[in-house]
Amino acid sequence: MGLLIAAACQPQTSSNNGDSSQVSETAVDVHGVSNMPTRFYKQFKGTIAGQPVTMQLIRSSANDISGYYVYDKIGEPIKLYSKQDTTGYLVLIEENYSGESENELKGKLESGAYAGNWTSGTKTYPFSLKEDNTGIIEFKLVVMSDTTKLRPNDPKSPSSSSEVSVLWPIGGAPEETLQMIRDTITKSEKKRFTDAEAYARTLLNSFNDAYMGDLKDVDTTETGMPSAALQWWSQNNMDVVWNRYPYLVLENSYYEFTGGAHGNGGSMYTFFDLAKNKSIKPGDVFKPGYESVVGKALEKAFRKKYGVGDNEELDKGLLFDKTIKPNDNFYMTDKYVVFSYTPYEIAAYAAGQITLAIPVEEIKSVLNR
Repeated sequence: MGLLIAAACQPQTSSNNGDSSQVSETAVDVHGVSNMPTRFYKQFKGTIAGQPVTMQLIRSSANDISGYYVYDKIGEPIKLYSKQDTTGYLVLIEENYSGESENELKGKLESGAYAGNWTSGTKTYPFSLKEDNTGIIEFKLVVMSDTTKLRPNDPKSPSSSSEVSVLWPIGGAPEETLQMIRDTITKSEKKRFTDAEAYARTLLNSFNDAYMGDLKDVDTTETGMPSAALQWWSQNNMDVVWNRYPYLVLENSYYEFTGGAHGNGGSMYTFFDLAKNKSIKPGDVFKPGYESVVGKALEKAFRKKYGVGDNEELDKGLLFDKTIKPNDNFYMTDKYVVFSYTPYEIAAYAAGQITLAIPVEEIKSVLNR
């Protein structure tokens, strides 16, 4: 392992296996989806069991659809994932912290309308939604993927594979606001991008460069390392959580495997106040000294969501500490404040992402508004 890689093991020119600019945006029909673009971000509005709902949907490939929906009277976003179905329907599963949600929407997505039945156990209610992009920030969706071999000329060489999806604002607000959103999305790269494709390519190159850099001293022809340790993989996706003026909330979810027992990932949220033309941090919306009040509300939300009794100490079960402190990974809707914690932040990896929603009414005493 200490031997240097031969000159032939320098990085190959990256292949471009998934550049969305090379993918037709014409309608593609798959199970439960017909007469819809290959890739899109769209908003849908309608009802579930007669209750008004708003849904944000992203289709990043023919069979990969994700998003959020919210009952308008409640205001707490619910994450959705598509599930493979062979009976001719599009099935969207509601996220559940245990990973075993019974709640699902099963229906047909056709020509800008999604209709079917919402089920939870033995309960079933009809739903009907239609595309309605009125008043939203409009986004272009770009999906790109790439693979870099550690030994370019060896067909059996280990490699790094990465995929990114980027939401790029293109309308629905003045250009000054759209540019502010773009600059915020790309700020980690410390330069301004003029298009989504260039930003996506930068993210792909960054991961593949790290792969070659970390493994450049490994003699892969004689190494005793298991092949899985040399096979890296990453995925970086964006979703729209909330898109109702004056708030816009974007989720950036990521997962990386770079060797070891398991990969690492999580979700980071970016919260915009479009009326103020800026991204928002806790200090922008909370009064000084808010941490104690919000911390107690977070504990209450955690106990309710995870079924922890009032007399049980939090650090005796799932969490590392006795209390939950607010962090900067947060956002607001018209009725909720949501804080989210990545794996290892406040609990073990097995706990996954912990997201806690607090009704605005419970903490209005420490809100600036």
